[in-house]
Amino acid sequence: MSEIRCIFCTELKQKVEFNVEHVFPEGIGGHLTINRVCTDCNSKLGSKVDHHLTNHFFIDLFRKDNGIYGKTGKLPPVYTHGVLTDDPDQKIHIITDPNGEVERIKLLTKKEIIPGEDGMEIVRITGDGYDETAHLQTVNKVLKRNNLPEMSMEEFHSKLKSEILGPEIKVTFKKDIDLFDYIRALAKIAYELTWRWLGDSYLNDPQAVVIRDFIWNGKHNGKYPFIKYAGFTPTKVQLNAAQHQGLLEIRKDQIRCSVLISNIFIGDFQMSFSPQLYRPGFSLAAVINDAVKGEIFEEKGSLD
Repeated sequence: MSEIRCIFCTELKQKVEFNVEHVFPEGIGGHLTINRVCTDCNSKLGSKVDHHLTNHFFIDLFRKDNGIYGKTGKLPPVYTHGVLTDDPDQKIHIITDPNGEVERIKLLTKKEIIPGEDGMEIVRITGDGYDETAHLQTVNKVLKRNNLPEMSMEEFHSKLKSEILGPEIKVTFKKDIDLFDYIRALAKIAYELTWRWLGDSYLNDPQAVVIRDFIWNGKHNGKYPFIKYAGFTPTKVQLNAAQHQGLLEIRKDQIRCSVLISNIFIGDFQMSFSPQLYRPGFSLAAVINDAVKGEIFEEKGSLD
């Protein structure tokens, strides 16, 4: 067996296991694949880099709008938590069905200590009616801590006060909106596309070394000149919302690769300053990945 290199750890590997790698992550409807990422790198990059894109709040919206289900067969929920507007201390959990639609609102347990008569304290526990057993356990922990006899479920029911709540709720986003780390995932896509089109010689390109380091170790406060633009897609650049695209251009003094994810993100990267090493073959390559239809359109050509 001939020795081949993982394109990320770039170590010579013999008799090593290589995973199928989705260039555009499978979690966002990616169908274009390569087979030169070793199992170890595939696993680490998935958790360390890809998830910043696949779990991004705006990607959740994209998946829900386009019906792109995950490996669990579910659409991601957009909102998962909130509070009651008339009681901001009362937190809620939003339970969704496999289609990402709200199934029910669950009250999370809230414990309050209220002053009572004769210096006594009243412990009031508020929670969801579905969690009776858990609430009884909470009550009995309080009783035990105060050397009082524990309650049976029957006694608990006799003292329980139930009501149907219908107040407005204030929801919060499922997660904070990431403004940087997803760029590493865009750079990873650009790197994989560049290798796909330029071949193994690209792995030794000095700029490839820089970009690999950014993919693995990029920091918020770093300065990365090879990133020409990375951020939200300008309104003037409008794509088919279900499509992801990649474009490689070999110019006179550099090689640029741009990546567009739906109408959400765009990244434009300087991939090499040695175009003379690659230009004889072609000067332009492009791919369109339809996340909904599962179709791939890929072309290489020349502008000469």
